[in-house]
Amino acid sequence: MKKEDITSLYVKVGRIRKGVADEAGIKCADVYITRFYIKHIEQRHGAELSSLGVTPIDFVKMILVNYNRIYAGSDDSIILVVYNDKTNLHSAAALKLNYIVKKGIWEIKTAQPRSTRDLERRKRIWQQR
Repeated sequence: MKKEDITSLYVKVGRIRKGVADEAGIKCADVYITRFYIKHIEQRHGAELSSLGVTPIDFVKMILVNYNRIYAGSDDSIILVVYNDKTNLHSAAALKLNYIVKKGIWEIKTAQPRSTRDLERRKRIWQQR
């Protein structure tokens, strides 16, 4: 896909860093979100994000800058997580991505505040040291 096609359909929001990708056994690539999934996040999780005082794009970018765990998602997806071990709150910020081979990018499918109980049942493929 040509670069102009990607930028007309997608908004680039970050990148999976090479060192992390190598350690986790995943692709190092740019991360994009479509306007459709921005709207999806607004519709499904807008109230939660609004109570946190952030927009969907701000929330996505916050996770991409601060994630400290990666879990295997359903199918071939991954879940980037901002997890705070220092609190007793069983909550985390999570971002689900799929790698799009034909485009060579990670595509965001959803972003949400999420219970850590569900995440701990998944296979952890990377954790920040």
